[in-house]
Amino acid sequence: MREVQVAISFPPDFFNGLTQPPLIIRPGDSLKVEDETSDEWPAFVLVTSDKGERGWVPERCLRLQGTNAIALRRYDTTTLNPLVGEFLTVLEEDIESGWLWCRDRKGRVGWFAIDHLTPTTR
Repeated sequence: MREVQVAISFPPDFFNGLTQPPLIIRPGDSLKVEDETSDEWPAFVLVTSDKGERGWVPERCLRLQGTNAIALRRYDTTTLNPLVGEFLTVLEEDIESGWLWCRDRKGRVGWFAIDHLTPTTR
């Protein structure tokens, strides 16, 4: 496992409007595809579960069927929002979507954007 350091943190309101707790999908889950898109994160689709939970999921994790989708694999939309200078341990890399699944020093896990990080030599 490698460590990275936060170079840019997200604004405090960046994740507003998403379900807390985060959306966790499992294979076979039925989802509603929202019209909203992201120019900054084009690999993602905003979906809502039948329980009303919302989150951004990589399109490749879904089988799209018009305004509906079926989950193809498990995906957890938990994100971290650490401060600049904090260190994170990389647990999984999703280069295609531009995010890393990381653990912070307090043991919390979640996704964080690759382009907001710098490698460390520690």
